[in-house]
Amino acid sequence: MDAESFLARLYADEAFREAFTAAPLEVARREGLDEREAGEFARMDLPGLALAAESYARKRSGRRGPRD
Repeated sequence: MDAESFLARLYADEAFREAFTAAPLEVARREGLDEREAGEFARMDLPGLALAAESYARKRSGRRGPRD
């Protein structure tokens, strides 16, 4: 899996995101990212990831958020 597809899956797939949050480096490696990419993803802002994923989910469903 390439990095762009990996990120898209993190945003769209809640179960995948939960698994990644629990073991970021292991999940990134398992999905075929090289060591550099896996390390970069492992250091990502997990609260920010959750917030972005929630925002994208609201947009996909047409719901408005608390500040809309």
